[in-house]
Amino acid sequence: RVRFPTTDALKIIREVLQLKADYMLYEDYGKYGYESKYVLGDINIMCSMQEHLGVLLELKGRGCRQMESYLLAQERSWYDFMLDCLTAGGKMKRLDLAINDMCGLLDIPVLSEKYKNGGADCRCKNYENVQGGKLSGKNRDLASTLYIGSKASTKYFCLYEKQKEQATKKKHTDIINRFEIRLRDKKAVQAVEELLLTY
Repeated sequence: RVRFPTTDALKIIREVLQLKADYMLYEDYGKYGYESKYVLGDINIMCSMQEHLGVLLELKGRGCRQMESYLLAQERSWYDFMLDCLTAGGKMKRLDLAINDMCGLLDIPVLSEKYKNGGADCRCKNYENVQGGKLSGKNRDLASTLYIGSKASTKYFCLYEKQKEQATKKKHTDIINRFEIRLRDKKAVQAVEELLLTY
């Protein structure tokens, strides 16, 4: 998520996303207190006439994959995109960085058990283990998620069994596990600045 200090959503679409608003669907409702939004697939631009809200760009997982396709066509990288966001005055509100584990390097239920039994050392004080699945029928296998750190903080880790999670949605993926660091506000800004400094 990136918030821009302007009420001119069309300018953000044109200059930051480098897309044509004509191809986007305009809806007269939004979320997070925004009055309306422009949508292209899973790319969302929240609009408000209130200066303190400005314009909010939200790209979740699929939105990032879609934006990545546009960036490739525009011959831009994610670094270029982040720089364009900052140049337009954008403030990073949330940034998730993920690593996909394609071969099961880390068993998340085993790691969760180690945290539970005090067999894992970490600077973070909190952890949470969440199990998900079906209560009946076939394929009741539970997908395990481990949060390390407080979800209320500006940074925490989320490790989850992506393949099992997708299977409950009747979707296939070659990604066995996904490891994410989720950053908000100051930590998201610091991460983007560091990425742009070091590439």
